[in-house]
Amino acid sequence: MEEIQEKKRIDIAKLKKTGAIVLPSIFTIANMAFGFFAILLASESKFVQAAWFIMLSYVMDMLDGRVARLVHGESSFGVEIDSLSDWISFGIAPAYMIYKLVLKDYGVWSYPVAFLYVLCGALRLNPPGPACGIPEV
Repeated sequence: MEEIQEKKRIDIAKLKKTGAIVLPSIFTIANMAFGFFAILLASESKFVQAAWFIMLSYVMDMLDGRVARLVHGESSFGVEIDSLSDWISFGIAPAYMIYKLVLKDYGVWSYPVAFLYVLCGALRLNPPGPACGIPEV
């Protein structure tokens, strides 16, 4: 029985040599790229395609965490780049899309509304805590 469990265990050293640790980062970078493409498409008023790219970002975001856990490729850099990718794809891209689609007709007052969405997305993805000198409750 122990022999079967030994075979099922993932050899982390072997994974690092084969480059499988890079797989989660590929999904994270794809998440970021799809968010960026959504911004570009929204700037050309192609809102349906931009929305599809945001949906593809959701898929990549789901996969990067699962693949990282599967290949034991979690790292502090991976966590930070994932937060940045999520902020671009789910904070900046939707805010810009809504600005271009609806808010631009409201003039200067639309800027803080769109920025508020971006700010809330950033605070949601990276809440201030002990690193900023704010004590935990």
